[in-house]
Amino acid sequence: MSLESSLNAVTTLTAYQHLLQLYQCNNPALDDLAGVGSALHETLTALPESFRKKIFEHIANQAEKPVESKYGEVHVFQPLTKLQEAIKKVAAHVLDSFKSVETIEIVRRICEHTERPFSEGSSWEENNVTHDMPLLLKTMHDVLGDLTPELQEILDGWAKQAKDKEKRVEAKSIITSFFKDRKKDSLGLSGLNLKSFPSGLNKLLSRIRMLSLNDNCLTELPKEITQLHNLVLLGLSNNCLTELPQGIAELRNLSWLFLTNNQLTSLSKEIGSLQALTTLNLYGNRLTSLPEEIGLLQNLKELELQANFELEELPDGLGKLPQTCKISVHRTECLKAVCNNLEQAQKAPGYQGPRFSFFEPPMDQHNTELKSLESSVEELSSRLKETPKPLPALYQLGLLQRNTIRDWINRELSVANYEGRGEYRDFWIRNLLTCLEHAENNSVFREDFLKSISLI
Repeated sequence: MSLESSLNAVTTLTAYQHLLQLYQCNNPALDDLAGVGSALHETLTALPESFRKKIFEHIANQAEKPVESKYGEVHVFQPLTKLQEAIKKVAAHVLDSFKSVETIEIVRRICEHTERPFSEGSSWEENNVTHDMPLLLKTMHDVLGDLTPELQEILDGWAKQAKDKEKRVEAKSIITSFFKDRKKDSLGLSGLNLKSFPSGLNKLLSRIRMLSLNDNCLTELPKEITQLHNLVLLGLSNNCLTELPQGIAELRNLSWLFLTNNQLTSLSKEIGSLQALTTLNLYGNRLTSLPEEIGLLQNLKELELQANFELEELPDGLGKLPQTCKISVHRTECLKAVCNNLEQAQKAPGYQGPRFSFFEPPMDQHNTELKSLESSVEELSSRLKETPKPLPALYQLGLLQRNTIRDWINRELSVANYEGRGEYRDFWIRNLLTCLEHAENNSVFREDFLKSISLI
């Protein structure tokens, strides 16, 4: 592969791979190779700002020029030996910046590769790891992945600002691990009481396909989250969100969006642009209306609207959703007439619209947390005309875990309602009750059960 072609996809490389490419570009006639020169500039631009700044500073200092003169930027490739020396300085900066665990691992791997003795107490200088720069940069790529001192500084600063019961240190460790392992495409930060998400990471988080921020205390999302263009699943259940960020329409690959138990009062018209969306869970919000554009979601298979007791009307756009879409909604006083009409309409011969499941609202619509779990279990038993079995261990779980079980029951029950009555539905419900009984009686199964039904 030519140098030019190897630099075309700069965004797929780590900072250390970019440094390696620059370090190995020893062609003295770059001026005669405009294409290659342009590719090198792209590689340079792809480096973190702190890396570029150190390279420019070193080149200017070597020429005894003031840094502010931008001499380093203009002469960065002239000669390339100066650039190589500058890259050595950047590598040394990285080794000095990271905690001992990362630097020790880099040194250990280099010693192992070169068949030299390794002593954990010795410094990287004593092991002369900068002697073979290509090996050092490759090892940095293997150990650090996308993690740079710049990113580590952002995460450290964010973690130090933790408030109340926020588990930011734990979150920082999870994010750091994600950056190091480029094979990972999912990031789970659920149940950490987070009130904010670190900003400035959007470029390197762009490879995320699944992001879980369930069971936190988020009141808003950073706008950068709309730049995660590869995202297919976004879990935001059990937070305190009042709105979604502008630009949510940019998440064009998003297939699953979970917003259970938030404080949303409305949805932006942008929701209609999420054409890949198959599941939209809005259970337990404060929605008063829905945009007509929701009918544009022609790949939608599940729309959960239960426990939105302030919902005053259903848009005509819902009728444009495909026949394969299942919609669950409470038959509140405001919606009773609409729900009754829809129920009759979908029984008519030739009906081609989405499939609705209607549920009667609880007696107390403002106190449904623990009671709604019990009510959901009671409803399952009543469908089989059985007396509900006591499940005290489940009812004494924390609020978030009870809500998780309740939401799982409601999702599964909506499937049972859709699939029809009779033996099949009873078989489905019997399996649900069996799972709950196992979770009640077996603590190990209960832990696995809760993990499996959580929204990733």
